[in-house]
Amino acid sequence: FGELLQGHPGIERCWRYASSESWISFCRRLWEEGYAEVWDAHRTHRTRLARWAFRWWAFRERRPLPRWKSVSKERWR
Repeated sequence: FGELLQGHPGIERCWRYASSESWISFCRRLWEEGYAEVWDAHRTHRTRLARWAFRWWAFRERRPLPRWKSVSKERWR
């Protein structure tokens, strides 16, 4: 869905995971950007893991947790 979302005026940046990087380090880079909202276009076990990692980092670093929005792929078809 990255190609579909790039260039949208309401989206500043679209992050895509490259398998050359570990999933957790990718999630950590997202977390360090400090986004207020995360859109999950896949709803897989990896994105659930990312959500739990964000909760843990928010608790540990005493930072606000971003809003997490999940969108069904079926809705986009």
